[in-house]
Amino acid sequence: CYSETNVRMLSVLAIGFVLSRALSGLAIVSFRMAKNTGLAATFSDMAVKNRVKTVMILYILLCAVGMILLEPVLGTVCFISALLMFAYYRRMSYQKFGGITGDLAGFFLQVCELVMAAAVVITAKIIGL
Repeated sequence: CYSETNVRMLSVLAIGFVLSRALSGLAIVSFRMAKNTGLAATFSDMAVKNRVKTVMILYILLCAVGMILLEPVLGTVCFISALLMFAYYRRMSYQKFGGITGDLAGFFLQVCELVMAAAVVITAKIIGL
């Protein structure tokens, strides 16, 4: 049951793991911290923020291009679902915690990857792949 389409779908999801981590890295240097202590605050304080932002944005763009070239519809849906999750993560973190923490960064990675997987599977079923 290893069709070329299934391999491309899995490849899109594999790139999604890189994408979620690049988005998490971007959040660490861009989002407000909930507290001045902890792992996220330490990483944020020690980072050369503009350089990290540039590299993370580059990774994000490369992931988007790779996903879309592999499987245009699924890649686009996967990328958009990750961006929507990223926006939700920021909003929820700011409203409920006053910023992000290391635990929230872990939460984001897990949920972002689940949302991307669900988006790819549901879209593949809808379009008949």
